Parts: sequence; structure tokens; C-alpha cells
Amino acid sequence: MAAPAHFGFSSLKVQGAVLIEPLRHEDSRGQVAELYRRSEFEAQGLCCDFAQATCSVSRLGTLRGLHLQRAPYAQIKLLRCVKGAVLDVIADVRKDSPTYLSHEKVLLSAENHLELYVPAGVAHGFVALEDNSEVAYLTSGEYVPEAACSIRFDDIRLNIDWELEQRLSGVRLLLSDKDEQALSLDEFEALSRGV
Repeated sequence: MAAPAHFGFSSLKVQGAVLIEPLRHEDSRGQVAELYRRSEFEAQGLCCDFAQATCSVSRLGTLRGLHLQRAPYAQIKLLRCVKGAVLDVIADVRKDSPTYLSHEKVLLSAENHLELYVPAGVAHGFVALEDNSEVAYLTSGEYVPEAACSIRFDDIRLNIDWELEQRLSGVRLLLSDKDEQALSLDEFEALSRGV
């Protein structure tokens, strides 16, 4: 007899990216859902060897990204919003990928329990849609500052509509110094080539 599935897996348009919906069990006390199960992730061909767990808390209007680490320190990420809500964005900046320059937007929230699996080499970011939104994530490699890069969230070539007017009308956008000074995609690609 086959074991029951604990997750639903849906491929996204960025090659290798997956939206994951944990099965929730509810009763009068509340609910329980698994965040990760090695056997089911392996059956989907997904990474099961995580090296670091991180949690960020963001004020309403905070935009983090687009972040990634360059090879050989590129990281796979598994993310979930455990409090509040974020519009999560991934952009394929892998020159050899059939989905190069495509992007995907997903609403992750404490309410919908969705998880996002981001392949190595794909840039990731999000904007907080509620105050104190908390995102927890696992990465396949540890953070390596000298390999970390930030690509401009508003890069012309990526042409991402972050839906800021609709979702954050009248709210000031908050960026870190690193993201304020982020590289254009052209600059990131030149850096990756060692130019």
C-alpha cells in the first residue's frame, strides 16, 4: 500500500522552480502541516541536502532582492512565509537555461502555507505586504559573503512588475544599502564572466 502524500508539487515556468503545497490537518485545536519530508522531495528530484536555515522579518514595504550567490557557491532555496505575507519573485539569470530571463511571482503567506523551491542560479527576492512578515528558508549551501550578489529589482532586461502600486499604495518602499546599490543584470553577467 502506497504511503499518503503530504505535499502537492507544481512546476513553475522558471525551469526547476516548484510551488509546494503542504497537506494540512485541521481540528478544533488548530492545524498541523509538514514543512519538509525527504522521501517526497527525493521522489520529485528535489534537493534534500540543506546546509543552513535562515529567517528574516520585514516591515511593510520592505523589498529584499534580487539575491543569489555566484558559482561555485550557488544555493538552492526552500522558502515559506510563516507570518504575514510577501510577494515572492524569482528571475532566471542562468545563461544556459531554456527559461533564461523569465520570472515568476508567487504570493506566499502564513494563511496559504505555500512553499517555494528555487533552483541554484536563480535570483530571488520578495516584497513584504504586511508589517513584520517573516520568511523562513533552507539553503543547500552556507552564506558566502564574497559570492553573494544583488541584482536590481527594477532591472530593465528582467522587466518585472512587482505590483507595488496595487499592493503598497502609499507605502514607502524600504531597501537595504546593498539593494540600493545592486548590480544591473549586465553588470552581474560581466562579473560572472570575470570581465
